[in-house]
Amino acid sequence: MHARAADPLLPDQRSARNAAIAWDLFRVIGGVVLIAASIAIATWSPGGLQGLEASLVRGAGAVILFFGARSWMSRTWAKDPTAPRDPDRVQRGAMIAIIAVIAISIALFAEPQRIFAWLSGGIRLASVFDYDPAFRSSRLPWLFAAWSLQAGMLAVLAARRRWNTRLRWASVILAATIALLLVWFRTTGAVMASPDADRTVKLYMELIAALLLVDVAVRLHARALTTRS
Repeated sequence: MHARAADPLLPDQRSARNAAIAWDLFRVIGGVVLIAASIAIATWSPGGLQGLEASLVRGAGAVILFFGARSWMSRTWAKDPTAPRDPDRVQRGAMIAIIAVIAISIALFAEPQRIFAWLSGGIRLASVFDYDPAFRSSRLPWLFAAWSLQAGMLAVLAARRRWNTRLRWASVILAATIALLLVWFRTTGAVMASPDADRTVKLYMELIAALLLVDVAVRLHARALTTRS
């Protein structure tokens, strides 16, 4: 019988690596869930929700799935798991792409009617996309503020090309803030003017808030393991 090869990783290194792989797999699963949700939107949602909303959810799922799968493969298929790997280094292009997605999202969520009319040559979206007036005036701006802070943090990260402790904590805090905002939106009055659309949107708020909170928990756990090692 051949002796089993010894694991070259120290216990703390193995725990941190396993936590990172778990986070990658979580992103892969989250991307698959969002893509499946986009199919459900196109199949069962009211007519006005079938096009734009399904495309946005599918696109977000595809981006999350791509980056999660790429990171997971680079970790699990590494020829030498003990080889130095800089976990703080980031790709500037990826950060700029995420900032662009945030900016587009703010524009779409702030003025869906105007954006759609501009893209379609004057066609108006169905009334199912109309916000509840109280939500639009008093709660939605808080989401835009959090997204703007997130874009600012990513801009600093793109300029530095490296994470540091402050930026990592800022990222965790902003993710938790957005999750709590979604919980607040879900539990405080209507979001959409249409009752059917309101129920659909709140279901997705619950899903996204849950994913964000799991993301925060995984990152805090990985951070604790790194600090301990």
